[in-house]
Amino acid sequence: MKSSSVSHWARLLVAAFFTFSLNGFAQVLFEDDFN
Repeated sequence: MKSSSVSHWARLLVAAFFTFSLNGFAQVLFEDDFN
């Protein structure tokens, strides 16, 4: 039970980090395109 909850939080953290990095990467790309 405890390990599954830990893996769930780890998965959530990885998903959040991936979304954040992807958003920042897209923002840099779009800024380069517009400028």
